[in-house]
Amino acid sequence: MSNRFLQTFIVGIAILLSLVANCPGQELTVYTEDYKPFQYKDAQGVLTGFGVELVKKIFAGADIEIKRNLIRLYPWARAYAKVLKEKNTAVFMTVRTRTREPLFKWVGPLAPRVMWLYKLKKRKDIQLHTLADAKRYKVGGYNRSADTIYLLELGFDVHIVPAQRHITKMLVKERIELMPSLELTMAARLSDLGLDQSVVAKTILLDDRYDYHLAINSQTENVLVNRLQESLDQIKQNGDYARLWSKYAR
Repeated sequence: MSNRFLQTFIVGIAILLSLVANCPGQELTVYTEDYKPFQYKDAQGVLTGFGVELVKKIFAGADIEIKRNLIRLYPWARAYAKVLKEKNTAVFMTVRTRTREPLFKWVGPLAPRVMWLYKLKKRKDIQLHTLADAKRYKVGGYNRSADTIYLLELGFDVHIVPAQRHITKMLVKERIELMPSLELTMAARLSDLGLDQSVVAKTILLDDRYDYHLAINSQTENVLVNRLQESLDQIKQNGDYARLWSKYAR
């Protein structure tokens, strides 16, 4: 290879890298919901949680900016609808179901998901041997969540509310008899209400087929999605993921 050709090649690569670095779409608008301990506002009103910290690490490692350096906290249904329609947007923690699979581009898994149906421990009258048995009871769910959609698909009559935290209050006040939840989120919500997890009991497994992901609008460039996935993979390989998970999964 001649020196002149090599110089031309190097200049060409430099120009290409410059174009890539400055092309539009190097930032994404990121949404999430109130879903403690994955994402929530602390006593000072600062958005924090496992998901928030992890997503910030992923974007930093991919050298992609979160627009205005701000993760936007929206009701789940609204956040989900916006990311369906708007290029260069993303939402977490999104359950990667078969139905949703073709609607988005995906980065993950961000966290495992094992969803149980919970009752108040004092409700000895509620005894479930199969998931179908739960149809005899009043079940709570929140708008457009994967577990609510699954319950509706199974033929449950679900009392739907805007956010997950409302369901926990309804269970404690006995306005519903069963609710879906992870162990981790149930413990966090009860703690916010000044209660111990001993007041509730798991009845039966609802769903453990899917994990939580970052869902990205389908029109977003693949190069950005790939960089985010590579960043997450690196975070898992270097131990940062395990350290972060242990901080919240206590």
